[in-house]
Amino acid sequence: MNTNPARAFSASRIRRVFSALFCVSALAFNANAAPQESSAQSVKSGGLERTFALHVGKAVDPGHPAPLVIVLHGSGGNGKGMERVTGFDRIADREGFIVAYPDGIGKHWNDGRRAERFDVVKDIDDIQFLRDLVADIEKSHKLDHRRIFCAGFSNGAFMANRAGVETSDLFAAVAPVSGTLSASYSDRITPKDAISVLIIHGTKDGVVPYAGGEIGHDGPPGVCIGASNMVSKWSRAVDAPQEGITTMLPDTDPNDGCRVTESIHAGSKATIEFLSIDGGTHSWPGSGKRLGVCHDINGSEVIWDFFKSHPKP
Repeated sequence: MNTNPARAFSASRIRRVFSALFCVSALAFNANAAPQESSAQSVKSGGLERTFALHVGKAVDPGHPAPLVIVLHGSGGNGKGMERVTGFDRIADREGFIVAYPDGIGKHWNDGRRAERFDVVKDIDDIQFLRDLVADIEKSHKLDHRRIFCAGFSNGAFMANRAGVETSDLFAAVAPVSGTLSASYSDRITPKDAISVLIIHGTKDGVVPYAGGEIGHDGPPGVCIGASNMVSKWSRAVDAPQEGITTMLPDTDPNDGCRVTESIHAGSKATIEFLSIDGGTHSWPGSGKRLGVCHDINGSEVIWDFFKSHPKP
């Protein structure tokens, strides 16, 4: 728990530098240690058979409670696709946590938006599904209830934000990447419990506009709030300072067209952190080599770094 903003800022700067350097050594680790295959699982929720991929990290000790990370795909995607893109399995193997990649109904999440062309999810209770998912995993694995987390991309990021609002009793922290909240839902950011949030968003996101506005092709259309506005709303909701402590992170890949600015809003009970990617597109940092995909940070590494530093009290 970060109670001193200056200390949080200093520690975070150190972590970011080491994270960038670690990506090089992690490549060597990955080359010699292929992750174990995930297993296909299902659970009943809302009268439906819901599916997910589950990976238990090699370093997990079955005799001790393990952290759990739930990773939500974008609209049109699936859990296995997020498993491939994010590389969380390798981190789980190294760090000793469990990771679940659930599938949305019709490849979408009910993230609080409404649109006729996505009627398939309008009556789906994905909040209850997340609760049922955690409960089902706990039938077979000991879970650390102070360290249950949710990350998501795009439509999955909207859903992760919604989960942070409505299931703060369950999740210690959430991490939305390239996704905010609909304008109509955003005033509901009043979590029951304090929850830490890591927000990652690119200024050149062509699907979920960085400054807010009309949403592109990802999931139900509508109007979303901007990334900075979401940082402000989350900071207010958890009694964190509106003015963050800001630094520009090292430009470890000058060819990616991106620079990352970190802003830390550390309160007494929770922390809101914002990684603003100047030049960043609608993408998961570290996943692919096209221009606009940030490689100054590895999205999955920084998310896990944030999660493990922000358990429930």
